[in-house]
Amino acid sequence: MANNYSQWSEIFEFKTKEAADLFEALSTICWKLGNEELDESNLDGSNTEDLDEEDLNLVVVWQGLDEAHQKTLLEDSEHGVFECDREGTCKFWVYADEYGNLDGLGSCAHVALSTTGDHDTIFTVTWADYCSKPRIGEFGGGWMVIHADGVEYGNTHDAAGKAVEAIRTKIAFEGPVSIDPRYDEVLTITREVIEKGEHPSMAAFVDRLRELPMETETQKMVAELLVTLILYCNRDTR
Repeated sequence: MANNYSQWSEIFEFKTKEAADLFEALSTICWKLGNEELDESNLDGSNTEDLDEEDLNLVVVWQGLDEAHQKTLLEDSEHGVFECDREGTCKFWVYADEYGNLDGLGSCAHVALSTTGDHDTIFTVTWADYCSKPRIGEFGGGWMVIHADGVEYGNTHDAAGKAVEAIRTKIAFEGPVSIDPRYDEVLTITREVIEKGEHPSMAAFVDRLRELPMETETQKMVAELLVTLILYCNRDTR
């Protein structure tokens, strides 16, 4: 049996105690939702009879958020929980031992920054995905950037795919660097014929053709056109 893991470890340091307190409260709400210690009926105030003082305070924080942020946090809390230890007035150690809810972490930090109007702070998280057995395609990772206006993601698989696509595009556009010897010979003969006819601009054109890397099939097509040009230049005009 193989186990999959997703781990990260970062420090988040907020600029104000207000933002830090809000992030801590939202992280706690996310944890309790993920562990089913709270549900939506508790947070909207329709079912608060069995809540203790700590949870009632969380309800007050929750109801102070706008609906869009509430919706995002509810959706992202379904993906599990994450570890968050406060290490000072504004500093937190956020991490995952085996697996963690990246979406929940991103949303809690984003909402804290957005709600408190901190548009300068930007947090980054890089994570590693791996498997206890060497299963193909089960290793990778990614990055997350969190700011007041949103959360952005990227992963190693997408990055590798984009790199491959860029290489393929470059090859398709530029073609191989090497020049087919037969094509090179046609270029040489063409230039000699053009020089005899005193057409310097055409000679420069042929030199430019030699500098342009292109696929073998394209070289063949150009060579055929040049042969036609040679025959035209050597035609009997009498």
